[in-house]
Amino acid sequence: MQDLMNDLGIAPSRRVRLKRALAPERIAFVGGGWVEAGIAYLHQLGFEGDVAVVNPRRDRIGGLPCVPSLDALPFVPDVAFVCVNRERTLEIVPELRALGAAAVVCNAAGFAEIGKDGALLQDRLAEAAGEMPVFGPNCPGFVNFQVRAAVMMERFGLQDPGVGTALVTQGGGVMLDLLSSMRDVPLTHMIGLGNQMDVTIPECMDIVLDDARVRALAVYVEGLPDVPQLCAVAHRALRQGVPIVLMKAGASDAGARAMFSHTASLTSPEAVNDALFDRLGILRVGDLPEMTETLKMLTVAGIPSGKRTAIVTASGMHSSLAGDEAERCGLDVALPSETATDALGQLLPDIATPGNPLDLTTVYWGQRTEQADCYRPLLADGYDVALNVCNYPRPGIWEIEAWRQEFLGFADVVAETGVKGATVTIFPESFPEDAKRLHVELGIAPLQGLREGMQAVANAVRYGALRRACLERSDEHILLASAPPSAGPVMTLGEHEAKQRAAASGLRIPESIVVERRDASAPAIPFDGPYVVKLANDAVLHKSDLGAVVVDIPDGAGVAAAMDAIAASVRAHDPGIATDRFLVESFVSDAVAELLVGVTRIEHVGLAMTLATGGTMTELIADRSVVLLPADPAGLERAFDGLAAASLCRGFRSAVAGDRQAVLGAIAAIAAVACEIGPDLVELEVNPLLIRPRDQGAVAVDMVLRQTGTPMRSAS
Repeated sequence: MQDLMNDLGIAPSRRVRLKRALAPERIAFVGGGWVEAGIAYLHQLGFEGDVAVVNPRRDRIGGLPCVPSLDALPFVPDVAFVCVNRERTLEIVPELRALGAAAVVCNAAGFAEIGKDGALLQDRLAEAAGEMPVFGPNCPGFVNFQVRAAVMMERFGLQDPGVGTALVTQGGGVMLDLLSSMRDVPLTHMIGLGNQMDVTIPECMDIVLDDARVRALAVYVEGLPDVPQLCAVAHRALRQGVPIVLMKAGASDAGARAMFSHTASLTSPEAVNDALFDRLGILRVGDLPEMTETLKMLTVAGIPSGKRTAIVTASGMHSSLAGDEAERCGLDVALPSETATDALGQLLPDIATPGNPLDLTTVYWGQRTEQADCYRPLLADGYDVALNVCNYPRPGIWEIEAWRQEFLGFADVVAETGVKGATVTIFPESFPEDAKRLHVELGIAPLQGLREGMQAVANAVRYGALRRACLERSDEHILLASAPPSAGPVMTLGEHEAKQRAAASGLRIPESIVVERRDASAPAIPFDGPYVVKLANDAVLHKSDLGAVVVDIPDGAGVAAAMDAIAASVRAHDPGIATDRFLVESFVSDAVAELLVGVTRIEHVGLAMTLATGGTMTELIADRSVVLLPADPAGLERAFDGLAAASLCRGFRSAVAGDRQAVLGAIAAIAAVACEIGPDLVELEVNPLLIRPRDQGAVAVDMVLRQTGTPMRSAS
């Protein structure tokens, strides 16, 4: 545990203060009428600790007597909620620091969120706070339902989940939305952090992970959290088996990138974020309904061990809709075994057909025992997830007890088989509160809405797979190094030199020679044709755009003619470009597919490798995957296998298969070069990497390498 704390960068004394603040026994409110709702909420929760109010002009607030100053407080607070304007906040915070308060929640707005002037005030606030942890500013506060403590600006509902989800968010909107919804996510904590001047989202995640009742972490961010801290807390959550479900809004600036390469245009900030979250085993969701249902699946039912899914319904329409939606989400709706089919055939009425989804019709509707007898053969057939798809009726239409008995029969068999179970309603609103409570009590997830419910199941399955993959990796392939980029000018290596540099790490390159063009004679070339001729000028990266490449040249005379043609074409585009040096290489004519492999340095994250199908058509095809470095071989393989190039490599539609092992080896070699250069790397791009037929290798025929500082020179 101590090592993890150090990895997160929290000093032990700071961690003690944060734990005191988030599970306080002594709370001080500083402010006027705006703190009344927070005090009332604290009473509503049943907080049993000490509470005091500081206000020099009022006798009582929220039913409590006021003290005129911080010096008059009867105790040193574990946390103080400061709800005054920003100028007064700047006066009160240093007083709390001098008093010895463990932490402070700054509710006032008007700091860094409004621009430069506010940012200057926020710097003053940080200086005034010193070593005292500060939540905010522009912060709604937090509630810990487990200890019935709230340090909030408003009422945020009652929860008594026993176990559930801890929500950590930048702002209060998500907190309000969750509690205003009818989704009934069991919550243990809600923590809103505002500007995160001091206390960060990963720090709060780390603190709540100490509570064994926290079964999942829900996180809402707009900007990317501190990456080393996020890595450390995600690493801890993985090992504890606590899923992190994250929603990120807005486009973040993941760092300055070179703007003229294919790699830069493909490596978007959000693609890098997704690669980071996958690396850390963090489950990213797209919206709040998806988040709520995913959290219920994970916290109530648990993490499925696989994606084999059994679906039971009482309607043919529901069966069709559920089966389609499950397959859209990537769930495996496999048919039952012959044994299960035979057993079902003996139990089902004549109008029902054994299958998956299983439509039981309504013959046994409302009969707990008979329904369970029909579910038993299917759910005992090796499925990982069992889904009961239905709609509950509105009050006064039908007798809801029949739905209750049907569900209890389903729950009986889920408990017997140990499969992860959920009920999914077609409409989100068609799930009564008492029915949801019964589901939670019996460990069956109540999922609302067919689309988001099925997606929630698929997300839980995906989290299980992510976690298993992460736990198989070394720490080096989860955590990310935080070394800053090197200073100094950016240098571009010549293509020939860059390739020689990569060849030393095992990347296969064409035979080549650099020719100084001094006369019209054919150059002496020490290897056989056919040939490729390129202009050797570091300032020209995309040679084909200028006509600076000629391919499939049969002999030396053709090489000389190609040099003349290239020089004329380049001069026509820009007479100022030097055209006196050329790179002559052997021509590869038997490629079955082309691949781009690029690595860029992303500020605050590190090295991001982009793999893309294509070559000159890469942006048009837009088939890509991103993985952060260093990565283990399995991670690189998964990134490649997600591309169309991988299908081509396997021999798509009886075409010639490519050399898969050589491709994976080439990708690993490029990753090794990038990691060796490390903080000096600005950009490395191989485009294309030609995938040759099986056992013929993969060849890097074009390469760009840009780095800061003084490049390492190859021995060749």
